[in-house]
Amino acid sequence: MTELRPYVGRDAGDLSACAVACGQTGQVSAESSPYQEFIARNGSLWVCTSNEGIVGFAGRVDRAGAAFLTDLFVLPDHQDLGLGRQLLESVWGGTSRRMTSASQDPRALALYARFGATPRWKNLYVEIAGTTARSNGDIHVKPAEPGDCGWELPVPNSQRASLYSSNGEIAAAAVVAWDPSHRRLQMLRAISPEPSSLPVLVEHLRGLAGPNGVLGMTIPDVHPALQSLGESRIVDADIWCADDSATAIDPTRELPSPAFG
Repeated sequence: MTELRPYVGRDAGDLSACAVACGQTGQVSAESSPYQEFIARNGSLWVCTSNEGIVGFAGRVDRAGAAFLTDLFVLPDHQDLGLGRQLLESVWGGTSRRMTSASQDPRALALYARFGATPRWKNLYVEIAGTTARSNGDIHVKPAEPGDCGWELPVPNSQRASLYSSNGEIAAAAVVAWDPSHRRLQMLRAISPEPSSLPVLVEHLRGLAGPNGVLGMTIPDVHPALQSLGESRIVDADIWCADDSATAIDPTRELPSPAFG
């Protein structure tokens, strides 16, 4: 017997365990209780429970007036029972503009399409080796604040790096977070009003990562700067799905977050 209901604070431990079992780990995932609380406070977070505890969950936040699906996961031994559809209805029901960064699982894509969110482009997960040098561009780095580059969730060790053009306007900017245990600098979200400036900012971030570190980022496959990122390695991909609210994100000017759009 399963039950669907909104998340409450006492669910934190069980939800973390379910997220780990579904392969969702790290600071920006449902394994993290601050992440759970952020979704519940700023959108909608639902859990599916059984006598085994939490067996599935789904979350949503608002992004540019659209309902962005942050999570939809069900434990393997509870899949194909309709729980995913019920969870999705819980967080997307009653919304009119929908989008998500989805896996390439045909079952998930078909489910999102039934809610009007169809494939638009691929998001490529890229890794680039760190370096000793940094770009000579006019780049300012400061602690990140909520709202920088459209990123709202506070993350430990996060910074905002901004590249300025000769007229003093922002040419590219990114919110990044340092993971010391893996020597990884992760780009959480970025904007590039001047797409050709993004590689300059990336070179600086490679320098921040250092010669023994790595820069991780997600970039739409239609972004004009993709071919100019040097020796980048594509390690994974997912699919951006949206209804007509696809215009809420410009994939030629933004590097959206898989977590928050």
